[in-house]
Amino acid sequence: MRHRGSILLVDDEEKILKALGRALREAGHEVVETTSAREGQRLLAERTFDLFIVDNVMPEKSGLDLIREYVE
Repeated sequence: MRHRGSILLVDDEEKILKALGRALREAGHEVVETTSAREGQRLLAERTFDLFIVDNVMPEKSGLDLIREYVE
């Protein structure tokens, strides 16, 4: 199966992360998941994604902060 796109999911709630990841994979997307904003930051530095979906309220740093740092 050809992937429709690559997606990075960052959410500290593992149940949500796994459910969303499963649904996106079933739709044909390549999905990389992490529960850590810092790990998400590392992954974004290593490769490109077509889309990233980030929880805003996380213990280490907010999703908005992660997006701001990525854009800078």
